[in-house]
Amino acid sequence: MSNVQNDKASRAKSAEKIERAFFELIRERRYSDVSVIDICEAAGVARKTFYRNYESKAQVIERKADREFAKFLEQFNPETVDTRVMYLYVYERILSDKPFAAAMRDDNVIAILTEKIVEYFENIFETVHCNAPLFEPRLGGYYIRFFAVGLESLLKSWIDDDCKTPPMTMAALTEKLLYGVTRQTR
Repeated sequence: MSNVQNDKASRAKSAEKIERAFFELIRERRYSDVSVIDICEAAGVARKTFYRNYESKAQVIERKADREFAKFLEQFNPETVDTRVMYLYVYERILSDKPFAAAMRDDNVIAILTEKIVEYFENIFETVHCNAPLFEPRLGGYYIRFFAVGLESLLKSWIDDDCKTPPMTMAALTEKLLYGVTRQTR
């Protein structure tokens, strides 16, 4: 293996340790109570290793969200897939990742994720919905914000309720509640 490949592999391993430690810590404490030093100690890495991989602890959340969104796009074509199937995927992914789900109980984490949802759906709305007959481009930002905050609110409420309602039921509810946003623009 070349030095470049070794460095990439080492950085990826460090980033994985940092992420795992961070999400375990915010399972037990508030986001604002977890410092970079805490993360580094829990991950067994130096602070410079943290900053070689991330600019901030918020970026740890953002990168995890980016990876999850990339997996989502690998699975689905937003132009053709049934929205309920997409929502079910989201609920099942959260259910399968307990540390991430626990982190979503924190308002600081949820605020970061809401902005990421806005970013992702800006891209989807631009490519999927902008030519739809009912879509009003000048109001597109409102559609996106309403969708992002609505989805975030449902996810947070579900997690706060210890995910008692089955993912399939939550997917159906999400589809029903956000129907106007997704259907008005198709």
